[in-house]
Amino acid sequence: MARRLGLLAAALAALVAASAAIAGDPKEAQHRFNAADQAWARRIIVQHHDLGAGDWRVAHLDSQDDSTAPSYCKNPNFSDLVLTGEAKNPDFSRDSSFEDSDGEVWATEREAVAAFNRLKAYPFDRCFKVAMQQELAKSSGITFTVVSSGPLAFPKLAPRQLTYGLKFRMGVGARKIGGRIDIYAFSRGRADGSVMVTTLGAPARPIPLSLEQKLARLVAGRLKR
Repeated sequence: MARRLGLLAAALAALVAASAAIAGDPKEAQHRFNAADQAWARRIIVQHHDLGAGDWRVAHLDSQDDSTAPSYCKNPNFSDLVLTGEAKNPDFSRDSSFEDSDGEVWATEREAVAAFNRLKAYPFDRCFKVAMQQELAKSSGITFTVVSSGPLAFPKLAPRQLTYGLKFRMGVGARKIGGRIDIYAFSRGRADGSVMVTTLGAPARPIPLSLEQKLARLVAGRLKR
C-alpha cells in the first residue's frame, strides 16, 4: 500500500507540474522584470507561515512542456504580453498533497486582462482528466474515476476570478481513495495570483477545505498593492 500511495503522489505531483506550465514554456510571456514588481509578485504567493502547523516541505515542482498533450490542451500563447514581476516558488507538500501558488504582475492592466481571459478559456475539465489518465496509465493496478467537476462555491474576491474543482476516486487494488484538485485564480489591476491544491484522502492526510480556502483568500487579498 505504501508503494501504491507513492505512485499516486507521483502522479499528482506530475499533474501539478504540468498545470503550472499553463502560463510557461514554450509560449511564455516576455520578461521585463523590475525590483518593485518582483517584490509585489513574491508577496502574493503562499508563504510557509500561511500554512500553519504540520510537516510542510518545500516542493519544487518543475514545469513540463505540452508536447504530449492533446491539441486542445496546449499552453495558451502569452508571448505578445509582458511580465514585470513573477513568483512561482516555493511550492509545498505534505503527505501526498501539494499546494502550488503563482503571483504575476503585468506591464499594464490591459495585458493582465488579456492574460486572464486566455487562462479562463483553457479547458481545465477535459485536460485535467486527460492528464491524470496519462500519468496513471504508466502505473499498473490503479484506476481513476471522476466523481464531479466544475466551478467551486466561493465568494467573489477580485474583479476577475476563476475557480475550478475536480473530485476523483482512485482504485488501488480493493481500496478506493478519494481526492480533489481545486484551482482559484484572481486578477486585479496589473496583478494576478492563483492557488492550486491537489490532495488525497485517507489513508493519506488531506489538506482541509478550510485551509485551502484560507490560502485562496490570502492570495486574493494580496493583489491589492
